Amino acid sequence: HKPSAKPPPSILKVQVKADMRTRRLYFRGAFSANKWVDARIILPRCVRPYVRLPHHGDTVIMIGSSCEVPFAFLPRPPLCQRHKLYGVDGGQGGMRIKIDRSTGRAIIDKVQKGQEAAEIGILQGSHLFAINRTPTEGLSASRIREVIAEAPRPITIHVQLPGTMAAPAPTRPMSRPLQMDAEGQPALDGATRRRLAKIEAAVARRIQQIDDSAARRVAMLEASAKHKAEEMAEASAEISLKQLNAQRIATAKADAKRRI
Repeated sequence: HKPSAKPPPSILKVQVKADMRTRRLYFRGAFSANKWVDARIILPRCVRPYVRLPHHGDTVIMIGSSCEVPFAFLPRPPLCQRHKLYGVDGGQGGMRIKIDRSTGRAIIDKVQKGQEAAEIGILQGSHLFAINRTPTEGLSASRIREVIAEAPRPITIHVQLPGTMAAPAPTRPMSRPLQMDAEGQPALDGATRRRLAKIEAAVARRIQQIDDSAARRVAMLEASAKHKAEEMAEASAEISLKQLNAQRIATAKADAKRRI
């Protein structure tokens, strides 16, 4: 803004325009009524999994007003009583997930009795927000299952309870308490670290085996090529010797005829 412009308020309502090609957002509000302003979006790490960035045509609340300062957008509600974090250790946890076509949300369609999800208090019909801080919005049900299968254990599942229902008391405590590291990611326990170390060691051994096999193959090919070259050189020398002997015999015969 110009130095003489009126100081902007701390909160403004603006319209947003998304450029999907460059993946940038542009805003138009009270201080840029007829002009789209390019701006940066910097979200706090603690709210990134729970925030849906604005889409084209949305009206959102902009914290700050100059495009030179960070912005944060919170079109989703913050973590409250209806929002719960759970820890799941194995498999899918007994949950069946489907996508609501009307809203595009991932819904926990069924929770099997006696399974881990039911024991720790996850309700059927809950909205699945994020898995290990990976938002589920825009993902298919099969992709969500893949994310759950590939995620390190224990999995942190962020859900929104259906309606105004309160989460039931779990029938058993989570097998391992969720601990976060300095970056806000679930900390790995000793067993998980050892398992990952074994996997990394197995991958390294396999890569080394592939490298050794390739080196042996290259050495075999080089030895075979060298052997063939030696055979060709010997054959060429033998042919040259035969030609020389034939030439000597022909010369001797010619000399004998002249003497006669």
